[in-house]
Amino acid sequence: MLGPYPKRAMYKKSFQESRNFADRRVQFQRVQQSNPDKVPVIIERYAGETALPEMDSCQFLVHADTTLSQLIYLVRVRLQLTPSQALMLYVNNAMVSSSTTIRRVQRDFANEDGFVYITYANMNNSTQKLTAVAFRLECSDGAVVPISAEAVKQSITLRTMIDDIGMKNGDVVIPLANVDGATAKLIVEWCEKHKTDAYPTTELNKPGPNPSPAVFEMSSWDSDFLSMENVSIPEMAKLVTAADFLNVPWLYKYCCRRIYEDYIQDRSVAELKELLEP
Repeated sequence: MLGPYPKRAMYKKSFQESRNFADRRVQFQRVQQSNPDKVPVIIERYAGETALPEMDSCQFLVHADTTLSQLIYLVRVRLQLTPSQALMLYVNNAMVSSSTTIRRVQRDFANEDGFVYITYANMNNSTQKLTAVAFRLECSDGAVVPISAEAVKQSITLRTMIDDIGMKNGDVVIPLANVDGATAKLIVEWCEKHKTDAYPTTELNKPGPNPSPAVFEMSSWDSDFLSMENVSIPEMAKLVTAADFLNVPWLYKYCCRRIYEDYIQDRSVAELKELLEP
């Protein structure tokens, strides 16, 4: 059975937007420990979907052996759809085989907070709204992290490599020898969030004195995503290094700003040594 958690609540923001990472992580661990044979899944209507109704709850416990095909049927029943209403499920905006079990989905696609995030949309026009995974990042620790064609363009390094080599969409694997899986997932989550932003361009260093960099603001989502509560010092060190290596300019700038504000500002040299030394 597709059973919601006991407590239901109507929501306007997405599950991730309405809760910070630490709270989501604690909630996942509590639910998973109480239900070891089931997978905590967040199922939400795609933000641009209008043809299908919205469910009254987004939090579900799904038996680990349930396939995506079975889950589609259960969601259809939950939404009370008619036979003429088509439905597709996407995992992290990726089309995954309908024979895949939720256990496998959890292993390959679970968010850092532990939850599996699934989006549903109308099959008839979902291809115009959602983009399947076009590339997969093969990390230094063997982890493989999917990323959409739109999101990958936030990395100047990856975008240039794809354009120069002439890679085509279609589940292409890109090796990342210097980035581990956990860091790549953070990079991808940020890029997917900002995939509709303007594509970044390389900033040229002109000879002679340069003007002071323009002041920029961080959105509340970015500020929360990179906060001390969500990203530890070692994680931040890996993230800012990877953002520089992959040339994701705005993520790099945001990381540098958080590092300054959270760890450097108003601290003495002695305090910094105590904080940063292993």
